[in-house]
Amino acid sequence: MNESKSARTAPGEPWDFLGFRYDAGAIGLAPVTERKLRQRSTRLARSLLRWRERTGAPADRALGAFLRRTNLRLYGVPDERAEFSWATWFLPMLDGPDRLGSLDEHVQREARYAATGRRTARTRSAVPYQALVEAGHIPLVTAYWAMADGTPTYETLVSRRAGLTRG
Repeated sequence: MNESKSARTAPGEPWDFLGFRYDAGAIGLAPVTERKLRQRSTRLARSLLRWRERTGAPADRALGAFLRRTNLRLYGVPDERAEFSWATWFLPMLDGPDRLGSLDEHVQREARYAATGRRTARTRSAVPYQALVEAGHIPLVTAYWAMADGTPTYETLVSRRAGLTRG
């Protein structure tokens, strides 16, 4: 047994296991899972911004690259949807989409950073939500509800994303 990975908690206290947090009968994401997703998206955004500055690539190309790579990590390869991905591991187990909204906001912020090089409120007008959706953004909350309706295919998530562009 690895002592550094083991812990004891008092009855009624929350505990973490395999990226999940069990707290008062509810299953959510463990703080370490949220932190890792945030760190990975931040590193990717920085990397793409450096690439964009080095090559002179347009902002929309960096935005598209960020969202493609993020979607690949979160939702897997389109033809291999049944394979293991972040979404197939975490989303079916969660009791609700409570923390997914803040994670999605972070992903959106980092996507805007990759495109603009800034993390200010003004980037919302420079890269509005509609532009994120058109570039390929699939919200985590949308993916959660698609999972709740039954195991979605990648195409289901894309069609639900397309539904966000209407109206």
